[in-house]
Amino acid sequence: MTTLAPINPDARMQDCDVCGGSFDSDTHEFCDVEGGNTVCESCIEGYMYSEIQGTYIDADSAVGLHETDERVSPAYRNNHCYQSRMDLDEWFEYDYNRDEYDEEYLSQHGDGETIYEYHETDAIDALGWPDETPENGLCFGVELEMEHKTRASYAGMLELSQALKGRDGNGKYILMHDGSLNASGVELITLPYTLDGHQKGFNWAAVLDPTKGIGRSGSGTEACGMHVHINRKAISALTLGKMLVFMNSAANSKLVELIAQRDGGQWARRVAKKITDGKKTDGDKYEALHIGHKTIECRIFKGNLRPDRVLKNIEFCHAMVNYARDASMQEVTGYDGFLKWINARKGIYSNLVKFLAEKKNAARLNNPTTASQEL
Repeated sequence: MTTLAPINPDARMQDCDVCGGSFDSDTHEFCDVEGGNTVCESCIEGYMYSEIQGTYIDADSAVGLHETDERVSPAYRNNHCYQSRMDLDEWFEYDYNRDEYDEEYLSQHGDGETIYEYHETDAIDALGWPDETPENGLCFGVELEMEHKTRASYAGMLELSQALKGRDGNGKYILMHDGSLNASGVELITLPYTLDGHQKGFNWAAVLDPTKGIGRSGSGTEACGMHVHINRKAISALTLGKMLVFMNSAANSKLVELIAQRDGGQWARRVAKKITDGKKTDGDKYEALHIGHKTIECRIFKGNLRPDRVLKNIEFCHAMVNYARDASMQEVTGYDGFLKWINARKGIYSNLVKFLAEKKNAARLNNPTTASQEL
């Protein structure tokens, strides 16, 4: 028979807030830790002392500050330390240390010439009209927005811009800030090229390959999209009117949202149109097809850094123009005729046809559930 030791009536019992045990404080050591909890001598092994905070903190989650061996808790860092405005990975105990670091960073990397400021210029003004593109021909300029995957800061923008060869790129596009993106945001804006020029001469794969692993567009971002500007000089009022009806017809929602890989939202609203709307010289900036003085801007697309997806979007714009030119006013209110039309031209629209033929996409077109519900 086991005999229990008698409880010392004079013992001062103390509870551990971590393990829940109750111990005689005369024979066990206790420590106060961050958050006001009391921890016994066994549980304290999971803690470390922070000289900056003057208390014990959880060792596993402790974070370091720039160029110091001192560590603090994430909560203390976020509330009491200073984050670099150039590199969000760097934190400092004092604001003047942060300011010195940022000034040194700017002196080494430049502070305004990495990419163009928003609306500072456009691709044509910066680089000139490309010789291979007819000024009155059907051509397309692309705006592709992207952000850094892990560094939402100036440093992230710098890394992306360097991967893309700086603000004037390879001479076929420029890089620009965009206020709708985070601090790492870069907008790639191309010169106008024909569909053949984008498919063969531009070499989207070579341009975007250096962004693999560091950049993202669309998924994982809040605002990144892709816009395609279509040369208005190449489009008659009648063709534009049929394009507007095709893009905004409720019967075409499933196809448009599937190809766009998103719904329109507030940035690319789809509003019912008439053929006569093709005579307008200006329109709502945030509609799916924005009518401008020089271009028709197709704003529907989710951002994407896959070259085949970028080309798919350009091919859709080219197909929409030419189909609208050929189709009757009745045919543009639905999409069956459009699908037959592009499938008869697979050699021209290889990326678009391949995308629509993918099993999941073909199923969406044949499913009564709308594409936007499944995207």
